[in-house]
Amino acid sequence: MKQLEILHSVLRNLSSSADEQLEYLTALGMQNSIDEIALEFDDIVGPFVADLKLPEAVRNKLRSIDERLNKMSDHKDLWTPAALKSRQEWTEIRSVARRALDDLSTKRL
Repeated sequence: MKQLEILHSVLRNLSSSADEQLEYLTALGMQNSIDEIALEFDDIVGPFVADLKLPEAVRNKLRSIDERLNKMSDHKDLWTPAALKSRQEWTEIRSVARRALDDLSTKRL
C-alpha cells in the first residue's frame, strides 16, 4: 500500500465514530487497546508532517492530531472504550482528522 493510501486509512480510522473505531479494534483482536488507533497514526505521521508536497493546512492538522494524542498519552482514563465514546478529547481528534481527510481528498497530490 502506498504511503498516502496508508495516511488516508489511518485518518479514516481516527475520524470514524467511536463505535466504528471499536469495531475496527475488535476486528484486530485489540478491543481493549484503544491506543492502537494512536499508534497507527504515530507510525506514519512523521514523514508527512515534513512533506512539503502536502498542503500546509494538512500538515498543520496532522501536527495538531499528533500534539493532542501526545497530551492524552499520560492520562490512562482517556484510553478506554468508554472514554473513546464519551470524552471531548476524542471528539476533537475525530473532528481534526475528518478535516485533514477532507483537505487531502480535495487536493491533487
